[in-house]
Amino acid sequence: MKRYILDNPRRLALKRANPDLFKIRQQMNICGVACTAMGNMFLAEYPQRQVLQCSRRLRQAEIDAKREECLLEAEKGTIFISAAISEGEKQICRALREAGFPLIVLLSGGFPTPDEPHYQYYKPNGIYFEVCAAGRLLLIEPDKSLSEQPEIAEQVVAKAGEIPHDCLRYKFLALNAIAEMISKYQP
Repeated sequence: MKRYILDNPRRLALKRANPDLFKIRQQMNICGVACTAMGNMFLAEYPQRQVLQCSRRLRQAEIDAKREECLLEAEKGTIFISAAISEGEKQICRALREAGFPLIVLLSGGFPTPDEPHYQYYKPNGIYFEVCAAGRLLLIEPDKSLSEQPEIAEQVVAKAGEIPHDCLRYKFLALNAIAEMISKYQP
């Protein structure tokens, strides 16, 4: 807690130096996706976007191989889009961040609403704060109604069968389908 309190002035200075990177943007249309967003908006316009999705059943050796493949693609200029849900996705996103590559991360319920008291003070936690301040992160929270759209629902049903729309598995599969939409979007 002491470290956090002592670090407050530095974080405040970063937030003030980069206000556009820390602004919650409501009702955005990013690559055809209605959403709330924060971070470097230009990452969404980057031409080389690819989904990072790993099965939760992958063994560590498979995750390691996928991480190396993603790092090579990132060196060529690819920006990865992920919900960072499975352990493999988390490990690979961490490796990409640590190597200094930009990311687009999909959230399910990450931002406060404008009527919440801490809305104006919101900032991402931990490492996401640092990466956001450096301009290497775009956080996207798709509108909740998006996961109900027929195109998304069809993809979820194709992968998991008929499951309730309010269960976590549905939400995670919907986020992966939305990441796919973003990666394929051509203006």
